Amino acid sequence: MSLERPASRLLRPLLLALVLATCARVWLGPVDWLPEAQAQLPDTARQRLDQLAEARRTNELLTELIGILRTQTIKVTLEGSDKNGTPLPGVPRGPAPQPAPQAGR
Repeated sequence: MSLERPASRLLRPLLLALVLATCARVWLGPVDWLPEAQAQLPDTARQRLDQLAEARRTNELLTELIGILRTQTIKVTLEGSDKNGTPLPGVPRGPAPQPAPQAGR
């Protein structure tokens, strides 16, 4: 009479197959049909060089702007009201002017 349980009779061959499959996998190495993980790391050195190039270009433009402001006359036109002092539609208006105090009162 065998004291083996029916579950252990099924479990042993399954366990043996799993161990053999693991050994075969280790022996043969990675399988080509599995997708390969690839890291998508940013190129920080390239980002830093791009940032420095942008900063240099900004400095060049600011230097050019300072040169223009120091050497040339700039014509400025104010917009927001017509010649009569009536505000143009769609142009924000500042605070309303306060009436001047009258002398003698």
